[in-house]
Amino acid sequence: LYALASSAGGPTLGVAITKPKDLSGESLSINFKTRPPKKSTSPGLDEGYIAVELLDSSGKPIPGFTTRDCMPLKGDHRSQQVKWTGGLKAPRGAMQAKFTLKRVFLYGFNFQSTVA
Repeated sequence: LYALASSAGGPTLGVAITKPKDLSGESLSINFKTRPPKKSTSPGLDEGYIAVELLDSSGKPIPGFTTRDCMPLKGDHRSQQVKWTGGLKAPRGAMQAKFTLKRVFLYGFNFQSTVA
């Protein structure tokens, strides 16, 4: 797999969901590259981004860790930590990650426990 992208990295939104696994207490880092916006009279109209939502065991979004709670990620990063309004670590009950992609190439992701 070279990269996960929607419509060859185009303007159509794409969604990918991980297999169920206990993610409680883990942080998420991703390797990705967004594409610049197409020429348009509206600034940022087709700008690329990636956002991640955490789901519980029934596939429902976890408050504080929804797509809207995720700080949209843009640019070219080998290891960018995902941040939500609910925090940096997956809460108890988090079982899956749902990636929303627009004009982006997702090369990899890693959930890891961090020792504080």
